[in-house]
Amino acid sequence: MADLTLRIPQHHRWAISLADQLLKVRDLAASAALAGVLAIGGFIRVWQINALGFNSDEAVYTGQAASIANNADLVELFPIFRAHPLLFQSVLSIGFPFGAGDLFPRLVSAAIGIATIFVVYRLAYLLYGRKAGLIAALFLALMPYHVLVTRQVLLDGPMVFFVTLTLYLLVRFVTTGRPVWLYATGASMGLTFLAKEPAILFLGAIYAFLALSPEIRVRIKDLAVSAALMVLVIAPFPISLLLAGKTETGGQFILWQIFRRPNHELDFYPTVVPEAIGPLVILAALAGLWLLRRERSWKETLLLSWIAVPILFFQLWPVKGFQYLLPVAPAVAVLAARTLGRWSPDTTVSILRRRVSWAWLGPL
Repeated sequence: MADLTLRIPQHHRWAISLADQLLKVRDLAASAALAGVLAIGGFIRVWQINALGFNSDEAVYTGQAASIANNADLVELFPIFRAHPLLFQSVLSIGFPFGAGDLFPRLVSAAIGIATIFVVYRLAYLLYGRKAGLIAALFLALMPYHVLVTRQVLLDGPMVFFVTLTLYLLVRFVTTGRPVWLYATGASMGLTFLAKEPAILFLGAIYAFLALSPEIRVRIKDLAVSAALMVLVIAPFPISLLLAGKTETGGQFILWQIFRRPNHELDFYPTVVPEAIGPLVILAALAGLWLLRRERSWKETLLLSWIAVPILFFQLWPVKGFQYLLPVAPAVAVLAARTLGRWSPDTTVSILRRRVSWAWLGPL
């Protein structure tokens, strides 16, 4: 190696050294930008986070955490087993032996929200490059939909984190072809269920993606192992229910959800969610799907499957909630970042068979 280095002309060695330094500077700048995005996202999630008292759901989940920790004041008021799995509540219970109050659970929720921003960065970076990763992270950091939910002690924030992590691990499997990433996807899917059970819908998104992407080859054996890991991760919850004996609350909740009357009109999600995500973010995502349609690949199929399956289900499901569609927000942010990440003054796009300069369209 030393002999090879000596053979390189001096001016070439200087050029290589300069290129290395520029790469280090670029990496440092990207790291600083990501840190800034995370700081902004953290600030708007914790600013006056405890100015208002708990709503009903926050009180229930925090009360469950207190009961798991065997808090003497609350254990008689809040049964541990109610309607949902207990992953998030179990994490919150760690703080009660140390005197955790109302602030601690909300800070944990905000921290999970910040972690989700980082996972979105890694996801978009892996799919479309560093620039898209930073833009997607910034979109989620500032997105009212995600900010509002992760400032509260709700199960949806942790669920979105694990949903996004599952999506990232699935992308790692597709890009590397290594089964270990598919196994990790299954385990992460199990954690997603333990955060909040409606996330099991994303098994449908994974199936739709694989069915629509014949170029992605998956061995039945690897799928079986991944599914087994998912079941293994989920298993502690039903086992704990069996050991606890008859609780009744879980079955009552399921029956109530199935047979309760619709609580919103059919236009609830179309009128509420786009505003919460950001109309321009959605417009950027849609514009990219059209303007870059000739570059479409399995990546867009995966993201669209990730968005379409829960939207279709919850639109048809009579019970509607503001936060139910939050898991699709990271995928929308990534698609929007794909569009803006491709911006370059030299790029032209085809609109109605006419070539239009991207120099003004991109910034717009």
